[in-house]
Order: sequence, then structure tokens, then C-alpha cells
Amino acid sequence: MVDKPARSPSKEGVLGRVAGLGLIKPRATIIVSLLLLAACALFAFDMPISTSRYKLVSTDNPFQARMQRFFDRFGYPDSLVMVIGGQDGDARRKAVDELSRKLEQEPALEGRVLGRIEANDVAELLFLFKPDALKQLRSRLKDEPADLFEGGLPRWIDALNDQLEAGLDEDEDEDEDEDAPDEAEQDRGLLRLAAMIRALEAQLAGGDPAAHLHTLGDSFELPKSATIDEFGYLTTDDGKHHLIALFPELPGMEGHEVQPLVDKIRSIRDGTDLGGVEAKLSGLPALVADELSTLSRSLMHTSVGTGVGILLLLLLCFRSKRYMVLSMIPLCVGLVLTLAATRGLFGGLNLITSSFVPVLLALGIDFGVYALSRYGELGRDGADTESAIRGALVKAGPGMLIGAATTMMAFLTATVIEFTAYSELGIITAIGMALMIAVTFLLLPALILAAGRGEKIHTPELMGVHHLPTFVRRRHKLLPAAAVMLVALGALSWNQISFNANYFEFLPEDGETAWGLKRIEADALLSPIQASSGVDSIEQARVLVDKLRALDSVSSVQTATDLLPELDPAALKQLRQGFSNLERQPDFDKLRNRKRSAKELAAKLDLLGDTLDEVGFAMRRAKRSTSALDEVQAAVSAAKKRLSNMPDDAPQIAEAETRLANILDRAWNTAKRVSERGRYLPQDLPVIFQALFVAKDGIGLAVFSNPAGDIWNADQAKKFALEVQQVDPEISGLAVSVHEHMRMIRDGFANATMLSASMVLVILLLGFRRLDEALFAILPVVLGVAGTLGVMGLIGLDFDVANIVAVPLLTGIGVDAGAHMMHRWRQSAESHGGVANLDEMIRGTGAAMLMASLTTATGFAALLLGEYGGMRTLGLTMTIGIGACLLTSLLVLPAVLVLLKKAR
Repeated sequence: MVDKPARSPSKEGVLGRVAGLGLIKPRATIIVSLLLLAACALFAFDMPISTSRYKLVSTDNPFQARMQRFFDRFGYPDSLVMVIGGQDGDARRKAVDELSRKLEQEPALEGRVLGRIEANDVAELLFLFKPDALKQLRSRLKDEPADLFEGGLPRWIDALNDQLEAGLDEDEDEDEDEDAPDEAEQDRGLLRLAAMIRALEAQLAGGDPAAHLHTLGDSFELPKSATIDEFGYLTTDDGKHHLIALFPELPGMEGHEVQPLVDKIRSIRDGTDLGGVEAKLSGLPALVADELSTLSRSLMHTSVGTGVGILLLLLLCFRSKRYMVLSMIPLCVGLVLTLAATRGLFGGLNLITSSFVPVLLALGIDFGVYALSRYGELGRDGADTESAIRGALVKAGPGMLIGAATTMMAFLTATVIEFTAYSELGIITAIGMALMIAVTFLLLPALILAAGRGEKIHTPELMGVHHLPTFVRRRHKLLPAAAVMLVALGALSWNQISFNANYFEFLPEDGETAWGLKRIEADALLSPIQASSGVDSIEQARVLVDKLRALDSVSSVQTATDLLPELDPAALKQLRQGFSNLERQPDFDKLRNRKRSAKELAAKLDLLGDTLDEVGFAMRRAKRSTSALDEVQAAVSAAKKRLSNMPDDAPQIAEAETRLANILDRAWNTAKRVSERGRYLPQDLPVIFQALFVAKDGIGLAVFSNPAGDIWNADQAKKFALEVQQVDPEISGLAVSVHEHMRMIRDGFANATMLSASMVLVILLLGFRRLDEALFAILPVVLGVAGTLGVMGLIGLDFDVANIVAVPLLTGIGVDAGAHMMHRWRQSAESHGGVANLDEMIRGTGAAMLMASLTTATGFAALLLGEYGGMRTLGLTMTIGIGACLLTSLLVLPAVLVLLKKAR
């Protein structure tokens, strides 16, 4: 190809001179464009996508700032939850045990796995909930507590035996002793003893001792917000699913930050034999990880689908491979430049802006279509190559510029919305539109000249378009009347359209994260929809919790204070009496390391059995029921039988005593520290609950509140947010910000739509300089948007956080078509004595508009190929809207012009 100077465009105005720039040095223009394209492609490569819910709004927002302060102090409170379903309760509990054991071996989850609350998980609380327990124990012992604890199971059985014998000696004085325990209390004591012996027998058998200790649950309180079955396993509210809560220390809430841990947890699950039970990982960290994968796939699928759809449609319409390629090159160049600009300005994409690629492809193709359509029309009329290139941009350029300006303005009005993600979407798309129209004016002329090697590229007229002018002339009264009637009927369904703010519903419903979220969204302990408060002490937490629980809008409150009983003077006195005047402290290492013997333990059980026989004799003599005693005797008999079949140095005894040593060590030392200081500190909580409630500084405590009712209901969300903020002005979290996000989005888009319509009218007035022509240009968008709302109401399509951009967006796109049609009307009217030729309007600009609208609709329809729900709802809404605007621009507007005798 040889560069040659273009002819002087002095009489063709600014647009002609701009178009001529690419014709002066076409080869240099193309080479510079390729170099710029390569540089931008490298910079934009591997564009990151943010799926964090916490970065959709700027930290300048008070709600967002409060939430960030909470994260800085406490870390991210969001838990991962394994939801266990299927089979029966026993099978689910077995799966919980096996999964919990394996998950605990993962370093990031060590001490942070909670599927079952048992003694080992709450050891620190054992003496705190029974502050008189140690005092009573010392009053009944012959020896010091240290001797009892260090002596192990044989010594403990001796102690039980001593108490039973003492009880037999006191039976004769029982009637005179007002403080003697009643029969019901004695039976409860015997049943507890039976449970402990059965737990010992289960330990010796290599089974689960905790399964027999659930009857001891009244020895301490469990978190009020936790739903627990009779064996201490976490369940959903309906009891149909069991849960495993995971409280890892998260590095952040971006998908790429939590993805490795989520993948690891799922690999552990997949490598575990669950016996037919299903286990699905959910929770907000799993959601953002899955959304990252889903968005990445959806972005790829929708972008490819958009590109392929546009290519095929261009080939069908133009019936020219060169036209098809020429249309796509400026589009692709503009897209890459926009991606580079996006990475430079915002660092990447987010949940809202991730759909901009197919959106920009759908919008940007219009410029090439209009320019090439007018070029082909001029070529068919006999213009030479360069004149046709310049003429195409000179004649189609004003409409293109007005269309680009109105669409850009529609997007830029999103910057008035406080919800930052929409502002970014508006800026990115506006920049993309500006770059694409610039590329069209500067690069496309050089490409056309190069593609034809200086000769004209011929293309036939769009098929079927030549019939439309006749159709409009014959029905010029019916078409406007039908449009008004359809809009009026559709308006009856507008009140059926609501706003769904629930952005948890965008993942595929059959995916494990979405499935799990539905089952934990209302869970009092593990719901991701919570409000978070931070306090500086246990005492402050108690006051705050009482105020929050008094609110009707609060369903439950998660707090560490549920785990720590009130330490009133009487309780503190009892606790201190238990530790006072001790000769020495227990050495729990002696218990861990002492020499054990199965024969010794069996002998102690024999003695206990003999004493139980005497107790039974006394009970029968007193004509008392022996059912509780029978339970104890059966348990002792089973334990003795188990021991008789074991070697003398059986490791199960050591395992049992080591387990007990670890529990007693933590219980003793925690209670002792509390008795000495006279108050609680966060460090007194069990480790698993420290991970959930305690701040990074070890001082602060978190309190989490769950809303009552449907938080996605605007009235309920507002009530909850206002009431909890009156209790704690610093409260934050999704449950509070949902209300604010709803307000931002609804009010913001109402304002953006009004501003968009106003700015569009201003642009049209500046472009046409006549009010009537501006109103004609805006007619298609008024009817198109009204029709779109009617269709949405009829098919039950609501607005959500993704497709709510459709109304201001359709305002810009619809005016684009109307502006092109009215510009062609003006050009035709000037050539025909003030009355435009309908054939020129429809077969010329109308054909280009039809192609542009179809390619734009194809681009948005491709969003339906994505897995991500937000993309699908946006694609469906925009496809309906573009179709409505196309029909009104191509048929109704020309019919109105004919009706008013402005066209014939």
C-alpha cells in the first residue's frame, strides 16, 4: 500500500478534516494504532476483578468508614460454613466429626473449627458456671483437690465411692436435715454418674465419650444464638441440616485472597468418605471466591458471545467480509484502550463494572455500522473512495456525536450516585465511548482505504429494508395510535415492578454456595447478614447486648457475654472460697504422665459396684425407685467388662486421662485467674470463641446482631438500621448498610434518570437548535422506556442492583437512534423543499440504525449466556429496551413525521 495525500477538505468542516487525518498517512496511522494497541493490551492483561461486598462503596461514606474501622480492629468477621445434609442425624453427625477432624489439621483452621460444642471446646467455662463446685468438692474430699486431680481415674472412682458410702451413713439422719438433697436431685446425680461411666467405657472402646455427656449440658450455658441438637452439634433452625463453622483469620475479602483456602477446604471435603451425606461449603468468603470464578467465566462467555453474535449479524447485514472486519477493528481497539484506562484509573473491575465489556461492545459497534453504512450508500450513489469516506463521517458524524454524547451523558450521570461501583461503571463506559468514536474517526478511514487498496468497497443494501417506507406510509395513523395504546396498557403493570436489593442471588441457584446461603441466611449464629459492634470490656458488652435484645427489629444477638455468667459478689465469693487456703496447686502434668493400669482401674470399679449394691439395698428398703441406680450399675458393669478384655497398659486409659487433664487444666487456671482479679477479660473465653469475638488487640469484644424479618425488605431494613444505630452509633456491617445501599441506589438512579433526561434534552437542543426537532428525537426513548417497563411488569422482571442501570442507559441509547433519524430527516428535508423523503430516511439511516440496534441488542442478549445472575438480568432488560426503542425509532417516529406532513 502506498500512502498518498488526501484532497483538501476545506469545504467539509471539522468532521471532514478529522476524517482526512487518517487518509493523509494511512500506513503510519495503522502502525501507530497497532503499537498503541499492543502497549495497552500488555498493561490491561489479566485484569483483576474485585468480588468484595465491602468495596462497592467509597470509604468516604460514613457507613463504609465505620465498617472499615471495625475490620481494622477485629478483622473480617465472616465465617465459612459447611452445610451437611441428607441421610439421618447419626450419619450427619458422623460426617461432622470426620470433617472437623480433618479440617483441624489445616494450619489456617487449627482451633477455628466448630461443628460440635463439647467439654473440650468450653473447658474454660466449667468452674465459672458452677462457682461453688470447687468449694463443694473440697468439702466432700478427704484429700486436697491436687491429690484428686493428679490421681487420675482410680482416685476419682475412689472419691465417688467415698461419697456414696458417706451418703449411706447419712441416710438415717436425712429426715432431720433440711438441706439434704431430695430424691429427684439424687436421681439426677446418679444419672450424671451413669453418663460419666458410659463416657469412660466409650473412650476405652475407642468411641466418642462426648456422645454420653450431653445430659451434663446444664453444667454450663451455650451461646443463646446457637442452634444445637441433643448431642451438641450445630444445626440449622429447622434441624434438617448440620453445620460446621470455620473462623479463619482472613487476609481480606477479595475472591483471589480467599480462593486458596476455599479450594483447600473443598479438597479436604472431597477427599473424605461422607457415607452418602452431602456437604456444601458456603458463607460470604465462599461466595466471593465463587463469584470470582463465575464472573471470570461469564465475562469470557459473554464477551465471546457478543463478539461472535455481532460478527455474524454484520456479515448477514452487510453481506461483506471486509465490512464485517472493518466494523470490528475500531471496536476491538477501543475496547483494549478502555481496559487499559480502567486498570490505570481503578486498578480493576468489580461486581458492577465487570459487565462493561459486553456492554461497551454492544454500544461501540454502532459507530462503525453508521459510518460504513453511509459509506456504502455514498458509494452506491457514485462517489469516489475518498469522498465517500469523508462524506460518510461528515453526514453520519453529527448523529454519531450526538448519540455518543447522550449515551456518555447517561452513563456519567451515574457519578451522582453515592454507590461508588455505579460511578465507576459510568466513568469507564463514558471513556470507552469517547475512545471508540475517536478511533472510528481517526483509524477507520485509513482502514477503509487500506482494505480497498484505494478502490471503493461495494456492499448491497440491507435486505428487506426497501419495504419499510411503504409499510409506514400505509399505516402512518395506526402505528402511533398502537404505540400509545400499548404503552398505556403496559403502564397498568408498572406497579408490579419492585427493586430486589439481594445481591446474594446472582450465583446459580444450583451452586453449592447459593444452596448453602439459603440455609444459613437466617441463622442466628452464622448468617452473613449481621450488624457489628465493638466494645472495650465485658461490662460494656453486657449493657449493649441488653439494649439490642430489647429491640423488636433484632432477632438475635451473638455475644461473648453469653459464655460468661454474671460475676456478682456472691458468685465471686464462692469462686474464691474454692481456691482459698489450698496447700498446693494441682500439677496436671502428673496426671498426663502418670503410670496407668487397667487392672487397677477394674479393681476400683469393683469396689464402686459393691457400694452401688449397698445403695440399691437401702433404696429398696426405703421403697424408692432404683431405675437411676440401675443405669449406673449397668454402666459400671459394661466398663468392667471392657477393661477385662484389655491389656494392662492399654493406651485408651492414657488417652482418657490426658483428655481430662487438658480440660481440667484450662478450667482450673481460668477460674483461678478470674477469682484473683475479680473480673473477666476476653482471654478467659474458650479459644474458638476468642477467634469469633475478640479484637486483634486482645481487649475489644465484638457483638453481632441479626435483623428480624426480611432484611431485603426496604421498610424492615430501614427500621433495623435506625433502631440499632440509636443504641450504638458506631454499629456497622451488611445488615446496617443494606438499608443505606438501597437508599443510595434507588434515590441515586431516580436522580440519575432525571439528570440524564435533562442533559439529553440539552444536548439535543444544542445539536438541532430547534425545540421541535429535539422533541421528535426524544420521542422514541420516551415510548421505548415506557414500553420496556410495561414488558418488565408483565413478565415479572424486577429491578436489581445490576439491571437498574438500564433506565438511564436506555435514555442515552434510545436518543441515539432518534438523533440519527432526525439528522437524516433534516438532510433529506433540505434537499426536498422542507419535506423529507421517507425512502431516504428509512432505507439510508434507518437501515444503519436497524443494524446498529440489532448488533447492540445482540451484545446485550449475549449477557444471557453468563452464569452470573446480574449479567443475565441486565442483558434481558436491555434487550427488551433496545428492541422497544428500535421499533419506535424505525416505525413510530417516521409515522409521526408523515402524519404531521414533515415527511412523505
